[in-house]
Amino acid sequence: MNNMIIGVCDDVDGVHSIVEDLIKEYVENRDIDIELVNFKSAMEVLESKADMKMLLLDIEMPQMDGIELGRRLKQQGADYKIIMLSGMFERFKEAFEIEAYRFVTKPIDKDELFRAIDDVAKNLIMYKEVQVHRDGISINILQKDIIYIESNRCCTYVYTLNQEYRSDETLNSWMDILDNRHFYRCHKSYIVNMEQIADINDRTLILSNENKVVVARREFKAFMQSYINFDLYWR
Repeated sequence: MNNMIIGVCDDVDGVHSIVEDLIKEYVENRDIDIELVNFKSAMEVLESKADMKMLLLDIEMPQMDGIELGRRLKQQGADYKIIMLSGMFERFKEAFEIEAYRFVTKPIDKDELFRAIDDVAKNLIMYKEVQVHRDGISINILQKDIIYIESNRCCTYVYTLNQEYRSDETLNSWMDILDNRHFYRCHKSYIVNMEQIADINDRTLILSNENKVVVARREFKAFMQSYINFDLYWR
């Protein structure tokens, strides 16, 4: 994906100008187009229909601060990445409650901002479509919607929240197709989307659709390290 919509929510006009200038610098040597959507208040974000992939969110705002806005966005199921802006380090702990993706200190730290955008851009591969089949019809689905893939003799089955699809790809082929920062082959018969893991009980993964997948004993240590890295850097 070579374009991205980024929201900026801050009640200070100067911050929007600074971000705009930095974004112009950011895109100069990168194969990506960025469109900025500016918000001056939390309510403007809540009412917005913009198809954002990232929201730069100030913590300290009147009426409703960034932490409370983050809670409401989480309740609404917003699936874009929230990057918290603040010079108040003591409030960064609160941002973990809303699963903030990254933090950028104020005054806006250019290197931190650029790294945050880089990381979000890398995650956009999860919005890349892959082809599967259902009832003999080819269908395109997003990588991010895959919960797990199961090998079954001559084909593989791809599971999303509400559907089961078939594919002629092998698990080895799927691992070449999918983003290996998010997907892990935990067993000779399974590939899991680590973002879709709801719980881990011993070597059993409880997935978001309540299905269970077992991690092979010899894979468990490597799987846990990959899962920790995913949780720290890519969730």
